Amino acid sequence: MVLKKMKPIRSTLKFLFLPYIRLWSDGKQSIIRLCNIRGAVKKNAKENAAGPGSAEVLQQATGPGDAFRRLYEHNRWTPERLAAQRREVRRAKWISLALFWVAGCAMVGAAMFLHSRYALLFGIGFPGLFAFFMCAQTLRYALFQAQIDTKSLISFKQFFSRADFFTRVFS
Repeated sequence: MVLKKMKPIRSTLKFLFLPYIRLWSDGKQSIIRLCNIRGAVKKNAKENAAGPGSAEVLQQATGPGDAFRRLYEHNRWTPERLAAQRREVRRAKWISLALFWVAGCAMVGAAMFLHSRYALLFGIGFPGLFAFFMCAQTLRYALFQAQIDTKSLISFKQFFSRADFFTRVFS
């Protein structure tokens, strides 16, 4: 009799917490992939140490499209590697956006339920700083994704002034 009553509660709890469990496991996998990417970048940097650096290659470019083409050739990217890099940038952007949302909710919750000045500092100050950092990261990754999509190295100012800015941030 007790087991029959526990089954709906267990399935309800599983239903409620499954998105957070999946977010945690996906985030963990992204961190592992990021570490693998950093190792590959270090390995690639050692291989390219003898050649000209990216800064010298980009200084010779005549425009944003030419700069992207030169960087593409300098790093010896393939369309598959570029597509994989776009997927990783997009995933990192959405994780940053989700963490921004969580930090914003923590700030609102702290403002509503905490009444001590120290609790407000720890409840609003630190989540606020974290939310600001995550917002900046989201915009940074959105810029990287737009650069890959348009195949031109546009500046943040150019990216921000585009008509499809919000579409690119939330896509």
